[in-house]
Amino acid sequence: MTSLAALKVSVADKLPLLRRLDQFRTWDSLDDERQCIQCGQIITGRKIEVVGGTRELGPLRLQCPTKDCPALPIDWIRPARSAQSLFTAGVMPALDDAISAAPVPDRGPVQKCSEHFSPT
Repeated sequence: MTSLAALKVSVADKLPLLRRLDQFRTWDSLDDERQCIQCGQIITGRKIEVVGGTRELGPLRLQCPTKDCPALPIDWIRPARSAQSLFTAGVMPALDDAISAAPVPDRGPVQKCSEHFSPT
């Protein structure tokens, strides 16, 4: 995907545009951070580019500000929720321990699927 030239958007208009055009996550401020899963960069609402619009190849949309990165809002996650951040914070090992310690229900002896049905 070719990156389009970013539109010049005022600071006052940027937050409402982020809120309207990013249907996957909420934006509380222009300083909210997202991590792009395409390029790995941490980006803020201030850096995100608004492209498109009248006669500019389609409707207004958001794109990652990293050069040659094709990412769109669906490709951005909150940094604290990324797997690396969770692992670093000790959440993932704790989840692994909890899953390992969880009791496995006894479902009785395993039977072949054919034993449950009689031929007609």
